Amino acid sequence: MPTKQTTKTTIDRRRLQSRNNQRRYREETRTHLASLEADVRHLQHSSFRLEGQVEMLHETIAAMPSPYLNDINRVRSYWTLFSSGYAKDNPQLEASQIEMLHSLMEENVQISCKSGIQEVVRQWKYCASHYSNFEMVGDNFNAVKITDDEFIIRADGRISLQLTLSSIQNLWPRLISNLKLADKLVGKVLVCPCTQFLNMRQNSLGGNKVYRCDFEWNLVDGLLKLLSRVEFVNLVLHGINVDLFEPSTVSSLAYYYHV
Repeated sequence: MPTKQTTKTTIDRRRLQSRNNQRRYREETRTHLASLEADVRHLQHSSFRLEGQVEMLHETIAAMPSPYLNDINRVRSYWTLFSSGYAKDNPQLEASQIEMLHSLMEENVQISCKSGIQEVVRQWKYCASHYSNFEMVGDNFNAVKITDDEFIIRADGRISLQLTLSSIQNLWPRLISNLKLADKLVGKVLVCPCTQFLNMRQNSLGGNKVYRCDFEWNLVDGLLKLLSRVEFVNLVLHGINVDLFEPSTVSSLAYYYHV
């Protein structure tokens, strides 16, 4: 039977061992935490370094010229040349516009479900005859590859129209019966965001030309700026003509945003 002294010695030894174990555990924990903190600092440093490299790559890529830069500049020149519409009263500028169309587009270019450069000219002439103080400004021009031989140039900008009774009748034929609302628009300048998509491909001579052209403009945005109230915009767009370059037609409200 163990004596009291033996029991006390055993207890003291176990207490000492327990303290040593706790001390060793705390030391191991501190060492492990220090190692984890060092790993975190290393990962943070690596992350910052990689982020810097990615940013440098982005800047390098952004600074690289687009392989379609020449064609983007051609489209930009087209927008500039037609920025005030078709030059029906300026023979010299009109000749330059016709030359630009033949240089930029295929002879059978597809536009508004029709085809041919002469159709493009007809639509521009129609626009010049029905809208006063027309202005088209390009803000951004970008190109996206489709295949090795085809790509799309997207031109984003805005169109400005001086609204008259004639232009209102052409765009919104039913609005003439609501003179109170029409009066809110007469004399105002309608400014609408617009986008043009020009599909281009290589031709037999090795150059690139537009074979399809699509145009969208956001009437809702422009009308909201003039009328402020959605219900007024809804009344105006009832019976909308969906095409800026075509005679009046009564159409669905589904064309609110892409006309």
